Parts: sequence; structure tokens; C-alpha cells
Amino acid sequence: MVIDSRLPAFLSTLLLWLVAVSVEASPFLYVPSELPPGVGQLNVIDTASETVTATMPLPGVASGIALSSGGDRLFLAVCDLDSVLEIDTQSLTIVARIAVGHCPRSLAKHPTDSRLFVGILGGLRGDPEFFSHDPETRGVAIVDTGQGRVVANVSVPIHLLGLAVAPDGSHLYVASDNENFELFETAMYQRIEQESPHLDGGSFWGLAAGRTTSHVYLGDQPGGRVLVANGYTGSEIESVELGGSPWGIAVHPTTSMVFVAVSRPNSELVAVDVERYEVVGRVAVPEGSAAVTLDPGGQRAYVVSSADGRGVVSFVDTATLQVTGQAEFSGVARFWGADFIGAPSASSVSATSPEMGEAGGGCAIGNRASASPSVLGLFSMIGVTLLLARAPRRLILAARH
Repeated sequence: MVIDSRLPAFLSTLLLWLVAVSVEASPFLYVPSELPPGVGQLNVIDTASETVTATMPLPGVASGIALSSGGDRLFLAVCDLDSVLEIDTQSLTIVARIAVGHCPRSLAKHPTDSRLFVGILGGLRGDPEFFSHDPETRGVAIVDTGQGRVVANVSVPIHLLGLAVAPDGSHLYVASDNENFELFETAMYQRIEQESPHLDGGSFWGLAAGRTTSHVYLGDQPGGRVLVANGYTGSEIESVELGGSPWGIAVHPTTSMVFVAVSRPNSELVAVDVERYEVVGRVAVPEGSAAVTLDPGGQRAYVVSSADGRGVVSFVDTATLQVTGQAEFSGVARFWGADFIGAPSASSVSATSPEMGEAGGGCAIGNRASASPSVLGLFSMIGVTLLLARAPRRLILAARH
């Protein structure tokens, strides 16, 4: 970098510090976990150093997760609180608690950040039929993120597991554990009548919206396959045998590749070409793999596994399908439903990254600038700290039971 000698000395110094800070920026991964039963924690993992760099105690065990496009707000669904927590990602503090209904488990965010879709299990605690089949207490709550409150509710005729939103925000996808898949348009929250994929005695655990609204991907757990469905009509297009039970699904931002976390009989990350409808590779990961997401460019996959009280994130090179590193975190990630991968939509991410794309697509990744105390002190003294402010892009993984 060449510094013009005519610049005041302090401005030259400032520019050099800015370069240093931008070089030190690192992408982070968020993983909610459960410590002793009922004790929640948010783990912040630096994906460059592959270590946990911060933890945040939570007032309950989180499952569903979603991140704002700017990366400054993280939303967590906490069943025990009947609420969604809004967290400031810079200070790691709770800034709001939004009451949404009995036992929220799943989250999906609209690409514009204006709405948050919350999957409600319903039922009453202490009731043996806690996982209610009563549509009066089960469904999707729509939260206005600006107002911080529920503005509408949608009754869902199925035992809801996970949610995803089309990349253009036009459709909401709902997966269940009682054989069904539902579509809703998001303008008036009307259910779309369709010939949707149907399972005999099975569950759709994995769920991910495609790079375009024309496709949506569902994990058929008992059948050991991924279903490719039309994102507008819900009709099945094709299916791909995986050789194991699918959980998390992540969609590559620029290619025809889809990555699936498979947990039984072997714990693996399976790569599927959804244009050729075939498995093109697989790699072993620690036992209990359930969540997977990709970095914005799709070069690395992050697979979260939990077993025997141990949580592990595996870092996988998507080109070679080789595990390049691992990071352990405290507790066990309680993965729930199909939306444990939070992600910004392709449209929202393009504003901060030319490479990619949310809660529909598979990941929200970005950088948090890290600076030494002396650097921060310099910026404070000359009053230019705000010059460093830019929307951080973050990578998130939500948890599931």
C-alpha cells in the first residue's frame, strides 16, 4: 500500500491501522448447545483458528436460529421460554424477548429481514400429549422484526418440524414428522394446495430451499433419500438415495451440489449433484452428525455432530471432501427440525458479499474485525471508530432436539 506523503501523519497512521484490522478479520460460527439438562449456551467459533473464542449463557436451550442480513442481530427459539430471543452479536447480550406461543422450535427469516417465521409445537407442559395435534396451539407465528412482536399466526395441519423460506421470499416451506410437506405463500399466508411429497410412516427432517424458488430439498429420514421438489407447487421432481438417514441439508451457492449430513448407519457428509440426481462423494465425520452449512463461497462445509455429551464441528473442503480440521464445544447441540441451519437469502447477502447466499439457502457467514487494545485506543482518541463499522456476515448453525 502506498501512502501519499502529503497526507497528515495521523491520517497515514490511521490508514495503516485500517489495513491491519481488515487483515485480521475472521469468520465466526454460532452453535447453541445444552450443558446440564435445561442449561443453554451459545458457542462462538472462530473458523480461522478453529477454536471457541467466546461463550454466552442462555436462559434456556435454543433450537431454531436465524441471523439478520447485516449480521448484527441473532434470533434464537427457546421452547422453555415460549419466546424468541434477540441477541446483539457484537456485545453478545439479549436485547429483546419476543413471546410467540407454546414451545417455539423452528425459525426462518424473510430475505428482507422484515419478518421472522417461528414454528410453534403447541401443547401444554405437564400434558402427556405435549406435542399437540391441536391446530389452535400449533402452527407458525409471524414476527414483525421492526416491532418485535407477533403480527399474525398461521395454523398448520401437521406436526411441524422445520421451516425454510424461498430465496425470493415468496413461499414458506413447512416440514413435518407425520409424512407431510406444506407450502404457504407469504403475501397473505395462504396455504397452497399441491400434490406434495408424501411418506408412509416417515418424517421430513432435513429441509432447505434451493438457490432459486424452483427447487426445495427434503430429507426423507426413513427412506434414506433426498427429495427434490418444485418450490412453487410442492410436487416431487426426483429423489436420490443416500445410504443413510438424512438430517441437515446445505445448498451450494453457485453449483448444482447439495450437501447432506447423514447420521445412520454411518455418520457422514454426503455430496449430491442435484442436476444429475446422484451421490458424487462422501466423507466420515464424528458420530451424531445432524447440521451442515457452507461458507459464502461454498469452499468449506461446517458439520455439527453431537454424541455422548460431546459437541464437535468438522471443517470440510467441499472440493476434495476432506476433513481439514475440527473444533470441540461445550455441551450437546439439540438439533430440532429442518431449519437448524440459519442463512441469509442470496439477495440479502449480495449486498455484503459478491459470492453468495439464508434461512432458505444454508448459511450466513461473515467477518468480525478484531483489533488489539492499542488499535481501538487510537481510533477512540481520533474519533474515527465508526469508520470500521460495516455489516458483518456471520455463519450460524441452529440446534435441534
